[in-house]
This record gives sequence, C-alpha cells and structure tokens, in this order.
Amino acid sequence: MLEDAWDDAPVGTLTLRGQLRANERAAGLVVSGGSLSSISKNSSSHSYAFGSGNITATEVANTWRELIDLYDLVLASLSATDDEEVYAEMMRRLQPCFEFTKDFSAMGL
Repeated sequence: MLEDAWDDAPVGTLTLRGQLRANERAAGLVVSGGSLSSISKNSSSHSYAFGSGNITATEVANTWRELIDLYDLVLASLSATDDEEVYAEMMRRLQPCFEFTKDFSAMGL
C-alpha cells in the first residue's frame, strides 16, 4: 500500500503524506457489505486480494492511518525535507508481510 501511495503521490516536497491521507479518505468512503477488492483514484486502480478472508473498508482506512502515523513519526525523527528520505525510512521500518492479518500491533511503529 505504501508503494502504491508513493507511485501516486504528486512530485514535490512532502506530498507523500497528502497522498496517504487521500487514500485513507477514499477507503473510508467505500460502503461495502463484503470484502474490498480495489481502490480507484486519479485514473489508476489498485486491486487487493486477501484470500478467503474478508476485510472491511474501515480496516483498510485504518491501515492507511497507520501509514500516515508512521510518516509523521519518521518525518519528526529524521528532520527530513523531502519525501524520498521519508519513504526510504518508512520502507526500512515496515516489516515484510507474507500473509494477511488484522493484527498490526507488531508493525513496530
């Protein structure tokens, strides 16, 4: 999800957070009785497959919020002035995920 936001973020100074927030808002607006399968924004679409489980739009929005919180934490700790530094540090801090889980408490934020 972070890589999708990075790809979609406009070029400029500290715009990654704005894209993360836009993705969070978009996920929060999705009303669905089943699982979320895709998000479309700015002429691009991103599909997510979660196996046999279901994930709600609220859970996706909460995941975007976790990334926004991580962005703010990294920005404050690095005193960074551009998104490339922040993105690289965010990717370094995120732990690889090899299966879907609803428990993100071990992300080490």
